[in-house]
Amino acid sequence: MRIKPLRPPPSLTIAPTWRELYEARSFAQRELVTDSTLRSAAKARDMSLGFGQEALEDLDQAGALRSVAFSLIGYWTGFTTPSVPSDELRFADESEARSWKEHRWEHDLEPGLPNVTALYSPWQLLHVDDVLDGTGADIALETLLLDDKERDQQLDALRGWAEHQDETWREPDASWTPLMKLLVGAQNRYWPDVSNRMSILPKPDGEGYVRAGPSPEETSARGLLGFLGCSEDEVLAAYHFLVERGLDRDPRDGLTLLRRARPRAFHLRWHGLPRRAQDNFDAAEMLRLFLVELTNEQPPRVEAWPLDGRQQERAALYDRGPSARWTRSEVKQELLVAELYPHGVHIIGEGPSEGLVVERLITHLLGPDALARLEFFDLGGSGAAKWVKPLAQAFDQYAIRALVIVDHEGQMAEYMNAAVQRGDIAAADLCLFDDSLEASNADVQELLDLARKVGNSLVDDPATIAFDLSAEELERVHADRRGRSSRGDRPGLADTMLREIRSRTNGALDIDKLDFVEALADFMIEELEAAGRADIEELKRRRPIIGFTIDRVAEAINRPRPAGSNP
Repeated sequence: MRIKPLRPPPSLTIAPTWRELYEARSFAQRELVTDSTLRSAAKARDMSLGFGQEALEDLDQAGALRSVAFSLIGYWTGFTTPSVPSDELRFADESEARSWKEHRWEHDLEPGLPNVTALYSPWQLLHVDDVLDGTGADIALETLLLDDKERDQQLDALRGWAEHQDETWREPDASWTPLMKLLVGAQNRYWPDVSNRMSILPKPDGEGYVRAGPSPEETSARGLLGFLGCSEDEVLAAYHFLVERGLDRDPRDGLTLLRRARPRAFHLRWHGLPRRAQDNFDAAEMLRLFLVELTNEQPPRVEAWPLDGRQQERAALYDRGPSARWTRSEVKQELLVAELYPHGVHIIGEGPSEGLVVERLITHLLGPDALARLEFFDLGGSGAAKWVKPLAQAFDQYAIRALVIVDHEGQMAEYMNAAVQRGDIAAADLCLFDDSLEASNADVQELLDLARKVGNSLVDDPATIAFDLSAEELERVHADRRGRSSRGDRPGLADTMLREIRSRTNGALDIDKLDFVEALADFMIEELEAAGRADIEELKRRRPIIGFTIDRVAEAINRPRPAGSNP
């Protein structure tokens, strides 16, 4: 036989009676609900409280789930606070449970037709599952199929457990009532912040509406604590209890934090355990806000840290709040952790060359499928420097990471350095070459050797495209050309080299710039393949584009990060 242990809430010292809470207008922001409403809400959470009032009456008289009160007149909400005069209510903590027949009343328009209006707090849904679990036990089929004597022996051996369970089952309401009163006492002040909804009432003169119940300014958190009669430590214990209870009910599917991030309107569509978990997290969030206002600091985590495989989820719930609102960046990080985020890395580059090199390197490092998570925006030259910052900030709203690869040409360096200093762009997300892409990732002789290799691949007879151009001569030609160019239109070293080669071969060797850049990427990939683990750091230093691609592009695409970590 399997019996689910019922864990009661921590002991709480709560002074007010239900009547005192009612007369203090504590139910203004979360009203009492009728038994039919409670049954419907329980059904949405996959908990059946039967049909009609009989099942709830049985639970009430057994002491497992007592109503908060019975109304002796029609209970209508939304017009005044309190909804009906308190002398028209009979509260559960003022007498022993009685037959519901004693709470009957008749409507003036329907004489002779008795009504029973049992009222509950929606917070009582928190322990309905305990009530229902306590009404039975699971007995294995193999036990039931034993012969009569052996089956009776096994069941007799379990009788003590069953009797204890029956006694425990009749205690939930008594053990839960102080926590219910704590939540009811706090709900006027904190429930609107948690639910993002506020109950309002029409003004007596009919001109507009006002917040139902006392305004937050009327009672301080310290005053509320004094009214309730409990201590900060008791509220903290209740907070820990509700967080752990919510986590215990939330499915172990890796989506616990993502469910918390969904807009509250979606919570109403949940059923079963996720909805029950959210009820507990909402209650815990109210107490967290209460504690924050009392102490001016985030409540500490629970001291006993269960090693149940949910430590990361538990830490996030305690550190940010079990039902606090999520920012866009927090949602993005959690989607990354769950490997559900559809966007990838977005790179802003000065031209197609940067995109080509990064794509070739990523294909080598992670495979061609990784390119689906890589987007590239071509600025079309250094003249678009002023657009880099707004583009990077816009892309960063949805991309895993927004990166910039540019060189010092024109006003680019000035704009980029200023953006980094202001914090508009993270320094780690900027790859700012001292020269052009080609000249910053290869020396002059390497570029010349690579040009000859590309040229040899384009013709049948290499002698027809031979050219005499040394590294020193190319540097002089390039310096002279740059000196005659305007600041915003200075050519890169590779451009000067290809132009000079074309001239010296009378146009016979006309190497396309992107073909050359592709060859440069292949050259760097060959170095990567040949480099040992100890040589990678040196290679990243000599070829900045390799280091940037490995550390900022591949790392973001290839490895989800824990929630809350820095991108």
